[in-house]
Amino acid sequence: MKIVVNKADLLYGLECARLIAFESNNKNPVQLEIKGNKVTIKANTERNTLHDEIWAIVVGENLNIAFNPRYLIDALKAIEDKEIILQFNSATKPCIIKSAEGDGNYIYLVLPLRV
Repeated sequence: MKIVVNKADLLYGLECARLIAFESNNKNPVQLEIKGNKVTIKANTERNTLHDEIWAIVVGENLNIAFNPRYLIDALKAIEDKEIILQFNSATKPCIIKSAEGDGNYIYLVLPLRV
């Protein structure tokens, strides 16, 4: 599966989700549900819930995957491009982040969490 998404929109959603997921020193994973033409960011705790939808170009099957949001946020903050590509093989394989704008000098690899 491959998605093309606006980096700023994804970064904002992940930063909001991190606040929910890491409240009270609990470190809950943030889930990404990729379906249709959108990415839904979900964070749940006993006291709060976040559900944020971001438009994306999606090629491939639907996917639910969980991450420690800090690792995705660190990668996104280092990227200067406006749009990025995220590639997934499955919910248990690493996510690859690279430039959607051509010759990016980077490739990030982020490992998912099992939930």
